[in-house]
Amino acid sequence: MNALARHARRRSQQRGVPRGAIGAAQDWGLLYRMRQGRRAWFLGRRQVRLARRAGVDIREFENIAVVLAADQTVITVIRTKDPSRLRRNAARLH
Repeated sequence: MNALARHARRRSQQRGVPRGAIGAAQDWGLLYRMRQGRRAWFLGRRQVRLARRAGVDIREFENIAVVLAADQTVITVIRTKDPSRLRRNAARLH
């Protein structure tokens, strides 16, 4: 599991994002490459459905995004139904 920056710990507590959601986002989420070597993973409805078909129930983590710095430290977590917040300055990958 990646280290969490102080900001990420605070935000995950404030937003009710459990530590397991961070791993699930990295395992199942849609990847966005961002500026300065950052990466973001987003768990939308489609990703949750794909995980469920594979026998993994991550419905409680739907609409969570995790942002990692270039050094693989988790810098923030967000809850959003609008992944366009991640798309700004990012390139969508397959």
